[in-house]
Amino acid sequence: MKFKSIALLTLISILSSCTKKTDLEFALEMAASNRTELEKVLSHYSKNPADSLKLRAAEFLISNMVFHYTKENKSLKNYYNDIIKLNNDTLNALNSRSKIDSLGKKYKIDNKNLKIKFDIASVKASYLIKNIDHAIKNWYSNPWTQHLSFADFCEYVLPYRFENENLENWREKLATKYMNKIKWMSIVEDAKNSTFWAASYINDSLKKRGYHFYDYKKAASIQLPPLVLEDLKLGTCEDYAQSTLYIMRACGIPICIDFVPQWPKRSKGHVWNVLFDESGKEIPYMGGETALGTLNRPGDVMGKVYRRTFSYQYQSLFHIKEDKEIPALFNTPYIKDVSANYFSTIDVEVKLFDKYDHKFAYLAVFDNQGWIPIQWGEIKRGNKVVFRAMGKNCMYLPVIFKNGKCEPAGYPFTITNKAKIVSINTEQHNKQQMILHRKYPINRSIFIPSTRNLNGVIEASNKEDFKDSLVACTLKPNHKFDWDSLISKTTKKYRYWRLGATKKLCNIAELQFIYDYKNIIDTTKIIHKFQVSSANKPTYLFDNNKLTYIEIKENSFGWIGIDFGKPVAVNYFRFLPRNDDNTIVAGDSYELMMWSEAGWKSLIKCIAKSNRLMLKNVPTGGLYLLRNHTKGKEERIFTYENGQQVWW
Repeated sequence: MKFKSIALLTLISILSSCTKKTDLEFALEMAASNRTELEKVLSHYSKNPADSLKLRAAEFLISNMVFHYTKENKSLKNYYNDIIKLNNDTLNALNSRSKIDSLGKKYKIDNKNLKIKFDIASVKASYLIKNIDHAIKNWYSNPWTQHLSFADFCEYVLPYRFENENLENWREKLATKYMNKIKWMSIVEDAKNSTFWAASYINDSLKKRGYHFYDYKKAASIQLPPLVLEDLKLGTCEDYAQSTLYIMRACGIPICIDFVPQWPKRSKGHVWNVLFDESGKEIPYMGGETALGTLNRPGDVMGKVYRRTFSYQYQSLFHIKEDKEIPALFNTPYIKDVSANYFSTIDVEVKLFDKYDHKFAYLAVFDNQGWIPIQWGEIKRGNKVVFRAMGKNCMYLPVIFKNGKCEPAGYPFTITNKAKIVSINTEQHNKQQMILHRKYPINRSIFIPSTRNLNGVIEASNKEDFKDSLVACTLKPNHKFDWDSLISKTTKKYRYWRLGATKKLCNIAELQFIYDYKNIIDTTKIIHKFQVSSANKPTYLFDNNKLTYIEIKENSFGWIGIDFGKPVAVNYFRFLPRNDDNTIVAGDSYELMMWSEAGWKSLIKCIAKSNRLMLKNVPTGGLYLLRNHTKGKEERIFTYENGQQVWW
């Protein structure tokens, strides 16, 4: 079986429904020569009336199995073994990252070299029976799963796979390892019936593995198997969520994975776990990182949220697409929309530019480089589309999908928090002056570290041990992410000068000692007493690189300084807080773009003369993008309102 056959299978499924064939009958037909194996499972559970529930579980798995598959390559086993070795290694996260990146090339694993093997045509009876028996046993025997309905058990505990990973006998091994951590609950009256507490105690043990998030570029679009993820110490949010899913399900705990396919206001997406507790609540959390009940990514705007399922979703685009080309996100029957579980949604009717011969259109959000589709709708009445359950406070672009790419099909628009739709006119004639300070918004990930220079002090001494030191300067926060200056409190000359920290954490990117308007630092005379690593070198404080920085650990009383060889005076200090280098930089080359019906249109090209750009005769009311052609990759769309950049 190949991917090309999927459209044909869908058509066959539709035709089958017309002849009133059940999903089970259709699946058995699609199994072809493997039908005998699947019928063995059904026969096995049909002999004893006591196995009626197991028979229903087998019917569920087989009925929904048709489009589940794995990807194979003769080198995958060695690839996985090397990842396991890295997880068991004592290498630090940084060194492990470089090794993981190299494994795909080492074993020549990419999508072209992977063969697809559908479960329906290959899975063995013994494998399914073993999985069903183990899953049912855990459901029956554990008090914390007694609340679970059969339907929820089938969807959130029973499945033998998550997505396209290689199949393994994972349940028994993982259950043996982790059930011991919660067995005691069965005799504790106020804990034994709680799925929440069972999951919490297991999650606490997972957190002890360490959570080192690393968004590495996967060798291919294939998920890591359960036992490869078992001792995960370095991976993506998807890896950690999947590892948690297998371990929880092995212990009979109902859990699933939800995901944002693309953040509306920044790059990439996110994946997390959802627990179904004894009270019927769905509890999102990041397995192995956060505590259950901790709000997942609070403050982040979402456009859509989907859930991975094992059961076939008849409301999916995959089910109705026929032979139409659709984006990869939707080219599966095993996702469903759960956006309404996370935020207040709104249905939006959009008028496209023209009447298209396409059956479907999409709403896309910007990922810093291009537009990524996150929702679909059927084109009706010529050029109108209704997009269901959309998130607010997002910038959307209507697109069609053609030859593997998104093409603009309507004007960009926003949905305000008050559910007002504001269209962006791409052909404005009024002009304005625009003053720009950045090409990318300030986010928490850089704002919080940038404030840590508040904890730094600059001291001077004529003794190498600084026993007679005085405080020449106390640093203050700089929320502009740009150079700042502070006058020295002393005019006297000292041989030794250093940056030290109080008890708190201190981050600084650059430091200069200025005398007579010149930086007098000699980087060959650096002295220090702090924790050095490949990511934290004393030279980073003086290397004229905005993106490197030093970190003086909390309570370490570490310091970095200069031995000038003789007493010197310092008039003032220039320092740069930890930053993202997305401010306007004098001498860099910039280009202001505005979105048009045909895509991005160049408006102005210029060289920055200071730390801001003053641009005249810019069309008003548009959607803009500022590019730095000298350096950097991060850039973000914005509107310009009341003299300010509004980021989207």
